Amino acid sequence: MNLRTPLLVLTLLSGCSRRTANSHSIEASPPSEAAEASTAPAQEGFVPVDGAPLFVDPTAWLTERGVDAKQASKASLTSGSCRSILIGASNETALSCQEVEHVFGSRKVSRMVVRERTRVVRSNNPVVVLDVPIAIDPLEGPDQLLALEVAFAPDGNSATVQDRAETPELVHCKGALLALSERGRERPDPKTMASEYDTLDKQLIKRLCDGSRRFVWKDSRFVPAPP
Repeated sequence: MNLRTPLLVLTLLSGCSRRTANSHSIEASPPSEAAEASTAPAQEGFVPVDGAPLFVDPTAWLTERGVDAKQASKASLTSGSCRSILIGASNETALSCQEVEHVFGSRKVSRMVVRERTRVVRSNNPVVVLDVPIAIDPLEGPDQLLALEVAFAPDGNSATVQDRAETPELVHCKGALLALSERGRERPDPKTMASEYDTLDKQLIKRLCDGSRRFVWKDSRFVPAPP
């Protein structure tokens, strides 16, 4: 991966070499966290909890709020950078983490997909209130294929999946699709392994970039905003 990758994604994926990510199909997961404390500036749009460290240990965060240690460890298995934030109409304390999963296409071609998962604790159980894919990384090679981010509104009542301002346009939605189109013209044979990767990449990029990219708080969780 490019060393200029933003801190959150870089921290997450560097931890992947030490653990095995879950395997998934390309279908988006339904709503279902470990980095040390840092003094780096907060991401715009996050509402951090007063006095809390910017980056927190997800297992410790969950157990401190009554979650069973085994359940907390399972929920934190594929987590990278996590922040404690305030969300919803009642300013509920939540943990927002970037997590990685292994996505397979045909012929066992695969990519790493980074998801933003935001959890709260209710009745001693972790509850996911937002789960969106935000980045695609090749298993080998220097560059990301797509890099988005989740920006929470200052009041915690909405969240928007958007292009990362600090990353090149090549890994934004429009640029990623154009780059993929150029690759496709260079590979006319659909039966090659490279073409299989192109097919998977196109499916993933369209899934991440199409449809509603803004979410609003409704009742007890984030839901897609009306078109």
